[in-house]
Amino acid sequence: MAVIDPVQAFEESNCYGWHSASWIKTYVTAGDESADTEVLMSLSTHPDLRIRQRVAENPKAPTQALDLLCADPSVEVRCALASNAHISRHVAVRLVNDGDATVRYACAENNLLDEELLLELAEDENPYVAHRAMKTLRNKALNASDSAMPNI
Repeated sequence: MAVIDPVQAFEESNCYGWHSASWIKTYVTAGDESADTEVLMSLSTHPDLRIRQRVAENPKAPTQALDLLCADPSVEVRCALASNAHISRHVAVRLVNDGDATVRYACAENNLLDEELLLELAEDENPYVAHRAMKTLRNKALNASDSAMPNI
């Protein structure tokens, strides 16, 4: 009788549905804020867009990885990057000027984007992007006035 490695049998059984245990481990690592910088750099070029998307969302991803992801062919990855509060101004400018309206819309939703870039999006050719940017600017103004009010 052959000895069966339970870990290998578990991974081969594909009990997770579509993904193996090693894929899930990679996915979790890509979103782990304590992951090694070199690992995140490597994962930023992973063939699976969902892994790259997790790196793009990771607030501790290295600047070089975020710069690479800014030019990712996947709209989903660039949208995830647009929601990352720790992107550089250079990356934010590239995303605000992205050729895909979905990416620009994701930028327009980001209330951490500076006012100058939101004003640029408020004049976007796409009315949905422009409207969303205006809404975000309004929300930022309301939040600023709320925080300026004294507590009673």
